[in-house]
Amino acid sequence: MLVTPYTDAEIRCFLSAGSLVGAPPLWLRALKARGQAPEWDPPEGHARGKSRREVRTIAHVEHLFCRACQTWKSMDDFYRSSGQAIGRASYCKPCMSVRSGRWQVENRERVRASRRERYRRDKSEP
Repeated sequence: MLVTPYTDAEIRCFLSAGSLVGAPPLWLRALKARGQAPEWDPPEGHARGKSRREVRTIAHVEHLFCRACQTWKSMDDFYRSSGQAIGRASYCKPCMSVRSGRWQVENRERVRASRRERYRRDKSEP
């Protein structure tokens, strides 16, 4: 049994509120441990566990905000990314290229080791 700093009265009060929005994690764990956590159906388009980014439609074209250059750009200016809630990267293609180049310079030895390994693997394949 999970021990929480909340009394039964506090938990009943929270349950009567009917909303889990903004609930502290201990509340949720206490409710789940008691089997009282209400089921939550995410709204349509919501990716559970992923943050949602704003998409604006400008001149009938969807635009995203690039976090690096701080500008709104067409969705075509962002690489596809299945790991993101929207399905696009957080940075536009030019900013991603700069970030990637900077990472490669900062991690030169890792890049070289990876390339050597790939070369050996490709060389050994018939």
